[in-house]
Amino acid sequence: MGAARQLCFRGQHRRNWSPVARTDRLRHSGGEAQVSFRSAKPLDRALLVWTKDTGFTGTRDWIEAPAALTEQGHHWRVTATVPREATAWFVNVRSGDLTAN
Repeated sequence: MGAARQLCFRGQHRRNWSPVARTDRLRHSGGEAQVSFRSAKPLDRALLVWTKDTGFTGTRDWIEAPAALTEQGHHWRVTATVPREATAWFVNVRSGDLTAN
């Protein structure tokens, strides 16, 4: 785990600290995923992280694909097409070296 990510993780356990982004809403319909985040920090990019494997998540091969990221004030929306063969997926957003999902 990189130093910036460790700081972010440790910071979550301190009083009066807020995470990089909070998930507001998640919707998956017709092969399209939409995830809404709230963040006061500017988000740089979004990724759909998915796998077609089964079993323990730590032994699966995970694939990262770019996802569309749009901003509306402190609200951010990620839109991505989830492949049919995906058995699990999630979305990551980045602000500099920090990652939230």
